[in-house]
Formats: sequence, C-alpha cells, structure tokens
Amino acid sequence: MTSPFLERFRGCSAREELVKLARLIPLEARLTLASGRFAAYLVIMLTPLGIVVYIAGLSLLPAAPQNAELLRLTYPGRSVSDIVDLLGRGFERGIVGGLLDLASGYWLSLPSLVVVAIVVSEFIAGGRSSGSLNVIATKPTLRSVVVASKLLVFSLATLGLVAVTYIGIAALFSAAFFPSPSGVAKALQLLSDDLAKMVLVTWEYCMVVAGVTLLISVFTKRSFLPILGVLGYYFGVAMGSSLLPTIIPGGMGRRVAESLFYLNFENDARLALTHWLNRSPQGAELVGFRPSPETAFLSMHLTLVLSVLLSLLILEHRDLD
Repeated sequence: MTSPFLERFRGCSAREELVKLARLIPLEARLTLASGRFAAYLVIMLTPLGIVVYIAGLSLLPAAPQNAELLRLTYPGRSVSDIVDLLGRGFERGIVGGLLDLASGYWLSLPSLVVVAIVVSEFIAGGRSSGSLNVIATKPTLRSVVVASKLLVFSLATLGLVAVTYIGIAALFSAAFFPSPSGVAKALQLLSDDLAKMVLVTWEYCMVVAGVTLLISVFTKRSFLPILGVLGYYFGVAMGSSLLPTIIPGGMGRRVAESLFYLNFENDARLALTHWLNRSPQGAELVGFRPSPETAFLSMHLTLVLSVLLSLLILEHRDLD
C-alpha cells in the first residue's frame, strides 16, 4: 500500500527539492498576480483601506491643518513628539479598538474566508481538473513542491496585503490627528506592537483557511467543492457550538460545545487577538464559558501545520487521474 507513496520520493533529495521550490516561486508569483481570482482577493482584502482613503480624502485630511493649529494653541511650545506622547494613549485605544472591530467583523470573518477559499481551491483541484498539475509535477519535480510554491507565494502576498491595510489605515488616521511627518512616524511607532499582532493573527487566520481548503481540494477535481466544504465546516461548527448545549442535556452538551468552539478558526483568531491586545474576548458568550487563549493559539497553529502537511503528503500518495 505504501509502495506507490515511497516510489514518489525515491531518488529525491531534500536539497534539490528546495532548489526547485526556489525556482518555482518567481513563476508562481507571476501566475498568481495575473490570476482573476487573486485580483478578486486583492479587492476584498483592500476594500476597508479603500473606504478609509475615501473618507480621509473627503473629511479627515482636509481638516488636518485646523487640527494642527488647534494642537499648537492647546499645547503652546510643545513639539509634535511631545503632543503625541501626551495624547498617544487615548489615540492608541481608539485606533486599536476600531481596527479590532474591523478585523473581527471583516478580516477574521466570512468575507476573507470565502475569498481565501476561492483562491486556494485552484491550487490542487483546479490543477487536477485542467491536468496542468500532472504536466508540471512529473519527476523529478514532486507535486508537493509545486503546490508548496503556490502556497508560499499566497502566504507572502497575504502577509503583504494585511500589513499594507493595517498600517495604511493607521497612517491615515495618524496624519489626520497629528498632521506632520514626525507626528505620523511617532504615532505609528506607538501603534507598532499592536499593529504587528493584528497583522500576524489575521495572516494566520487566512493561512488556516487556506490549509483547510487545500486539504479538502486533495480529494476532488472540482474547485467549487473545497469552497463549499470550507463554508460547510464554518457554519456547521458555529451552529454546533451554539445549539448543542440546548440539545444535549447536562454537562455533555457544554463540553462538546467547548470543543467545537476551538475548532472554529474564526473564534480562535478573535480570542487570540483580543487576548494579545488585552481586550475582552469575543464569541464566548454564545457557548457560556470562559475560553482559553492558549488553547485557541494552539488550535490555530495545529490546524495550519497539520492541514498543510497532510495535504502535501496525501497529494503525493493519491492517484490524481
């Protein structure tokens, strides 16, 4: 049973496969940037930034000179850096709170989940249906190396998009409230730790969705089925964690709901982020218990690592014809 699997790896060198992976990355980057699905992904991920740019252009930035004059009158003799130090904590709470609400309702929710699943579903299922995966991934190149290059390009692109969005929104509000280059730089420095946490958690959430989509797509040639599978998992786990305590009597229903809570990667990401930012956890009120941020972190990490590794291993074992 394992002989076809071992045959795929016979004669392979880890060093050679890494070299092939490095050579595939520029090719996959060009193909990804030219993809219509990735263009839709760009639009969805950057929509909040576009809305903020529009609002800032209409009202916030035109009022910046008046804000600067008001700060000079209110704090005479103070430098912009001193003013940011005085007002920075309140500014930080407002910006971080707003970004957290936006992340919870948008990037760590259904819109990004759907568009990530749409893009990643093409990595294996789309390649299988068109036959391109077998054409590219013939010896001496492993299928897993080809798909890993696609996933790595998507991972780096997602990290860049998320970072640009969070930092761009924070910079626009900083420019409106502290209208000078030094004021913006000081405000962004003040927000840097929280922005880094938001970027990392949002990136990992998107990659967890990508990993689960990849795992489902190993078993089908139709690229729409992984999307439906991820949506079914998302809604099934969410409904189960909410309804099971009322359906199953006693402590059993509560314990099952607690387990399902951590299987929902949206809950894990929100809980991890709110804990990391020292905010009140979101979502636990639906299951009536105090969730553990450590368990949420662990669940996200394990889901990402196991889903990607299993996808790549099964991809080498299965007959894709």
